[in-house]
Amino acid sequence: MPYDQVLSDHDGIETLARETERPPEAPASTAQIVAMLNDLSRAAREHFRTDKQAVR
Repeated sequence: MPYDQVLSDHDGIETLARETERPPEAPASTAQIVAMLNDLSRAAREHFRTDKQAVR
């Protein structure tokens, strides 16, 4: 790959990264973090329970 192409690709990736950055958000409260972890935990249990049933 030509060096110019590598630079061009890198610049494109950098630009895309800047354009897709999320705006800064207020820090989550402890209650919000606990709620998110509970949701993730529940989703994981459901996912793996479904997988176990599919394997049998």
